[in-house]
Amino acid sequence: MSLPHLIRYACSLSFGAAAAKGGALAKRLVRAKWQASINAKRSTFPVISKELVLAEAPRAMKQAMDGFSYAEIGRLLRLADNHLAHRFNLLGSRWTKVAHGLRCPGFEGVFYPSKVETMPMGEALPQLSPGNQAPALKIRELISKGYTPIDWQLDFRSGFRWRQDQWSAGIIYGQKPGVDIKVPWELARMQHLPLLAIATGRAEGERKSTYQRECLDQIIDFVSANPPGYGVNWVCTMDVAIRAANMVMTYWLLEALGCRIERQVLQTIAASLVAHGRHIMNNLEWSPEFRANHYLADICGLAFIAAALGSNGEITGWWKFAKRELFTEVEYQFNADGSNFEASVCYHRLAAEMVTYTAALILGRDGSDAIPDGFADFLNRMAHFTADMTKPNGRVAQIGDNDNGRMFKLSVGHVSENLNEDHLDHRALTTAIGALIGEDRTANGFANDAACISALAGGRTLAAGPVVAASPFVSNASEPSAKSARQMETAISLPDCSLLDGLKPIAYSDFGLYIWRSERFFLVVRCGSIGQNGRGGHAHNDQLSIELNINGEDWLADPGSYVYTAMPARRNEYRSVLAHAVPRHRGEEPAALNLGLFRLEDRAQAKCLKFDLHEFEGQHMGFGTPTHRAIRFEDEKIRIRDAFGGAVDWQAVAEVTEVSSASELRRHFGLNIAFSPGYGSIEAS
Repeated sequence: MSLPHLIRYACSLSFGAAAAKGGALAKRLVRAKWQASINAKRSTFPVISKELVLAEAPRAMKQAMDGFSYAEIGRLLRLADNHLAHRFNLLGSRWTKVAHGLRCPGFEGVFYPSKVETMPMGEALPQLSPGNQAPALKIRELISKGYTPIDWQLDFRSGFRWRQDQWSAGIIYGQKPGVDIKVPWELARMQHLPLLAIATGRAEGERKSTYQRECLDQIIDFVSANPPGYGVNWVCTMDVAIRAANMVMTYWLLEALGCRIERQVLQTIAASLVAHGRHIMNNLEWSPEFRANHYLADICGLAFIAAALGSNGEITGWWKFAKRELFTEVEYQFNADGSNFEASVCYHRLAAEMVTYTAALILGRDGSDAIPDGFADFLNRMAHFTADMTKPNGRVAQIGDNDNGRMFKLSVGHVSENLNEDHLDHRALTTAIGALIGEDRTANGFANDAACISALAGGRTLAAGPVVAASPFVSNASEPSAKSARQMETAISLPDCSLLDGLKPIAYSDFGLYIWRSERFFLVVRCGSIGQNGRGGHAHNDQLSIELNINGEDWLADPGSYVYTAMPARRNEYRSVLAHAVPRHRGEEPAALNLGLFRLEDRAQAKCLKFDLHEFEGQHMGFGTPTHRAIRFEDEKIRIRDAFGGAVDWQAVAEVTEVSSASELRRHFGLNIAFSPGYGSIEAS
């Protein structure tokens, strides 16, 4: 973040807290400088040991190749061809061929020219620290002739490139406009490689061996160009862990196909996994005060590393640690109703996906005795949350942040014919959980997710009881207050009364979501916790906001997140009250946006006062006095009444605006911000 942001953030803390954080940063930078100096002439690559072996793929992993229809195979192979050519579409980059010397398009008008010319394989090595150049060159000898290196250090939107010889812990980011460290991180997660491996099993002739070799070449390219501890791709432990898990999954898929892999390549991959595991254990993103999806990813990645490597004291210790911590963190990071505690629907998908795949791995290796009682019921509630938050158009309501985060991408059901991913299609998660608890919830295009879960679990399933939903009927007494003198009402005429046939109310009060849904109708109200135990790092100023979907059309939709540190002003624009269909008061924000890009104060203290089949009322205190919103279904209309300074009085005279279309409703709430369906992307209106 920029210096002004750092100063404002520091001023928001107590003197002790600000001093502690400042001291921790200074200590980290001093330590990084010391580490850089002592490692400059050393190799940080782990020693490749002949004793290191990679475990065989779980049985039935080959079935993960078989869950594709004819049309899906076509999309899979076209995706594979893009990745073969080093073309990637990540975080709004559009399809871009990533190589050294790339001239990037820039981001939001900010462009950084390339300082690195296109280079053959061997000539990229002088960019490494002196001690790592010779071992890196030795590793690169394993890459196929004619392979063009990927520039793993490049933000291929803005064009900014991080140095490969800089000690990772000393890299500070977020201070340069338009530069997004998440772009190289996302590519280096290698989540495209499992699909490329799966394509190996569906391809024919020379294409088959080409895909296989490309999977291995990209892994070796990355390993040699990113010595442990150096460069941008060892900064964030979470990304190190997700990358390792995808390296393991790629190997298992290739091994299940019977692909012959050179012994030196296998040993190099095994050694790299050891380096990943040690890095994770030495840099766990744990804190007694706050920890979230990053620490959960650390645990899950470590479990996959341990499962892939032969047993010894160190690796067995990783496995035991990961197993213990996984189930502890599920209790800590998920609410009793199954929703995630970070107040983000999309981060719920990420966290639940990590939990599901890792639990399947534990079940397959150690059996059902390793799974705590009630865990399957917890998984079932996680899946129900995602299903309940999915609108009639198949997309989830985008409450809170969305950075497109996934553990694995093993299907093409969410990929369009033009090869764009729909990051709001979360059916892969409900399919995976269904497979683990023995309930067939497989959606079209996601059969291989179920097959992979089954393979990891060794064909075992967990028995889950039916989800007993908490009562959707809420009745809390509001604070005594005078009736508001100012009442404003929006009356929405429904195009068809049968929309409400089968309407049911669903409450996720731990998250703060209140839903009415039928087959063709979806309305959700946001009212409650800002998440992360009050930190609100992934929450927005959206208390009392509504999303409305009728017949698959979004009449009102949360616009998403768009971007994080690359553009702080845009980050705050999408977090702002002005981006949401909420009660507004003289242009004020109900919570300050200047405390850091991942912190939101809980000034609003929102709470639901009433919710049932026909009515909702909630309030928040973000403007200093009570702000109320009430909703009623009445006479072929939805009535939304806002009151400022006191409670809603349905009998009082109000300023009423009648609307009967999606465009009128969006115009009425002044929602002009472009819809972002995923990180870095804006959807054409």
